[in-house]
Amino acid sequence: MLCNYHTHSTFCDGKEPISSFVKRAAELRFDHLGFSSHAPVPQENNFAIRDELIPEYIKEINRWKDLQAAVKAFVGMECDFIPGVSSAFSSYTQA
Repeated sequence: MLCNYHTHSTFCDGKEPISSFVKRAAELRFDHLGFSSHAPVPQENNFAIRDELIPEYIKEINRWKDLQAAVKAFVGMECDFIPGVSSAFSSYTQA
């Protein structure tokens, strides 16, 4: 099985949009592709997704799930734990 579960796109500090990764994964015949944007942190930075972009991030990955069904895409976030600073990880889960 060909897979990668740790992919950063332009929603955080990645260099390519989600579409580029999904198309390339399909060309390489990947089975799975997981996206893992850096979760928001409550301080100015240039590496993490912003809170207000999370719905668009999820929507874009789900859109590509439908357009490129040969590659099973997964939505995730890389959450850093900073004591006294980080939000509860449960705030990022969907029902």
